[in-house]
Amino acid sequence: MSVKFKTVLRGNPQSSAIPQKYYAQAVADGELTFEELTTIIADKSKLPFVDCYRVLLHLEETMLHELQNGKVVRLGGIGSYQLGISSNGYATEKQVTASTINNAKINFRPGKNFKEMLKIVVYKKVKD
Repeated sequence: MSVKFKTVLRGNPQSSAIPQKYYAQAVADGELTFEELTTIIADKSKLPFVDCYRVLLHLEETMLHELQNGKVVRLGGIGSYQLGISSNGYATEKQVTASTINNAKINFRPGKNFKEMLKIVVYKKVKD
């Protein structure tokens, strides 16, 4: 198995005077749906599909709740999830309030096995 990539021509976002360059960009090779993932886990664990589905739904619900409460959610070897925020810069600490937060995102930090996988993945160039 390999990860497919294509080449894309991109300009420098900081200066249009700098010549464009070619970069590698990963190309998705399909998608694994929640139901398909549940089926695979159910088959491997010899548990009924409905039990696996219920557990994964509760995992999602619990993660949402705990992230919303400011906790880091660690999923063993998978990695950890944490809420990240950003705001504009201000001259004084007092100026920074909840209303100055202008963006939020979920940060994912992969676990050891995922980091190791990135070191050994094979890449295959595809035609555009």
